[in-house]
Amino acid sequence: IAEQALAALSNAAKFGVEEMNSIAEDMAKYGEFTKLRRVIEHHPKSAMVQYQGFSFVNRLLALRHDLRRHFEGFSAHVEQAMLMHRGTPVCDIGELLLEEVG
Repeated sequence: IAEQALAALSNAAKFGVEEMNSIAEDMAKYGEFTKLRRVIEHHPKSAMVQYQGFSFVNRLLALRHDLRRHFEGFSAHVEQAMLMHRGTPVCDIGELLLEEVG
């Protein structure tokens, strides 16, 4: 279920800037960024959860740099996931995400 929910968010992020801003505003308003992180961090062995989650967060932060504060300390998880999923697309999107979360 986590993979499917993250895939839906990731796909919705492709619609455009207005839609992404709307998603970001709703997530900020209802404290969903903490939940998003928990879902991604709770499923470290699932390459698809990591990929879909990283992809969504990367798109979100590329558009809204002001939301980086919600992902402070997330780089440690990203690095661990990249080690666990070597040679997969998780590493590629993880590298991009590390540029956003520092």
